Amino acid sequence: MNSRCTSVSTLLKSRFLLKGRSGLAFASHKNCGRSRITAGFLGLCTLVMMLNSLAARAQDVPETVEVPFFEVDPYWPRPLPNHWILGSAVGVGVDSRDHIYVIHRRNSFSERNEIGAAMDPKSSTCCIPAPNILEFDPEGILVNSFGGPSEDYTWPSSNHGLTLDHKDNIWIGGNGRGDSHILKFTRDGKFLQQIG
Repeated sequence: MNSRCTSVSTLLKSRFLLKGRSGLAFASHKNCGRSRITAGFLGLCTLVMMLNSLAARAQDVPETVEVPFFEVDPYWPRPLPNHWILGSAVGVGVDSRDHIYVIHRRNSFSERNEIGAAMDPKSSTCCIPAPNILEFDPEGILVNSFGGPSEDYTWPSSNHGLTLDHKDNIWIGGNGRGDSHILKFTRDGKFLQQIG
């Protein structure tokens, strides 16, 4: 009939249907109208399948995504023993048991009005700087403390930063003058290594 009908028939034969299969009929010049109906029906079926697929995907996606809500727990951590007080916290890490490790600077207090119990002579009954590294369980209870100067290693003049590795070893560093080293401890506070 016309060249347009022939090109539809040729396209169907070459792209979508396998030649020589039994049961497949192709449009010819004589039945070009039937070819248009078949092509329209195939297009409609494809469109319906695509819309069904998109509708199924839309059901899997939540309508709204909520931002996490965080709330401060004023009772975490629990009160520290021995009239201890935390200085400037400069590092926090979490181990595989969800225990939280905090490193702070013991020398960040005003001696005159914050750590009177640590002075000689004492000027008040409170407070004393806590050890440099504190370990808390998930409920905020202090379970261990360690750190500070030792004969086994050189403690940083300005300790800064704390991280835990895949074996729950604790690594700390410093950012003060001469602090060009890092220290490694077990999660129980046993000194393992000094690098630098």
